[in-house]
Amino acid sequence: MGAQPHNFVIAASRHWLISQWLGLLLLSLTALAWPSDLPFIIYLLFTLILGTILMVRCWQLWRFRAWQQRFSLNAQGQGFYYWMPAPSSPLAPANLHEHNQVMASDNLSLKMQLAFRPWVCPWFCCFAIDTQQGRVWLWVCADMLSMPEYRDLCRLLLNYKKAPAGA
Repeated sequence: MGAQPHNFVIAASRHWLISQWLGLLLLSLTALAWPSDLPFIIYLLFTLILGTILMVRCWQLWRFRAWQQRFSLNAQGQGFYYWMPAPSSPLAPANLHEHNQVMASDNLSLKMQLAFRPWVCPWFCCFAIDTQQGRVWLWVCADMLSMPEYRDLCRLLLNYKKAPAGA
């Protein structure tokens, strides 16, 4: 990798979580649109399915509060993607010092390359990376990084977008 890579650590953002909770609220409000003359068995079945979906989504969102991803990227669209266990995961270290050592470990990093042209806008950017273990999609909201870091990421993605194929 010829150019100096930039390191990024993205974490769950307040705006992303709010949008997910609003989506969950809209899903739960669909119960109000059900006809009132449904047979009891069908109404019970719909209620159980909706309740199960809502409970699973709430559990997923609760766990996502501490989500983080770390990656490095250079101007050629190459870098490293670091696997980081969630703090609530049994694989996560017990204290922050151990967590920092895990982040620095090369055993948990995968070489990556941008897969295709990224999509960049002022509020979020979306890009796919290819690693040895497959393709990973990253959606980065602007508030997941500090403003200078988000501008650096957008600049790298836009420069990669303008580069001729195979360059």
